[in-house]
Amino acid sequence: MSTDRTAEILNYLSAMSRDIGEFRQETKARFDKIEARLDEIEARLDKIEARLDALESEMKEVKEGLAGVKTEVHLLTRKLNAVILEAADTRARVTFVEDRVEALEAKVQTKEQT
Repeated sequence: MSTDRTAEILNYLSAMSRDIGEFRQETKARFDKIEARLDEIEARLDKIEARLDALESEMKEVKEGLAGVKTEVHLLTRKLNAVILEAADTRARVTFVEDRVEALEAKVQTKEQT
């Protein structure tokens, strides 16, 4: 093989080696950027996860509180129904008494007129 051909091959291999070296550097730089972005995403996801955990515990407290409110509303409803029944009974008694008073007043007026 001639020295010119050997020099040409070596130059070609040297150029390929430089291109491969540049490609490796570019690839490494890209991977470093990707890794940095992934680290940022991971940090953001950790923050989101922490916030979700806090929300989950708050929602659990709200759910427990609502269960207590539901129980209280049920009890208040039962008590209110009892009060309504008492009010209806009292209204009926008042109406009965008013009717009797009117009847007695009518008797008194009739006796006074005679």
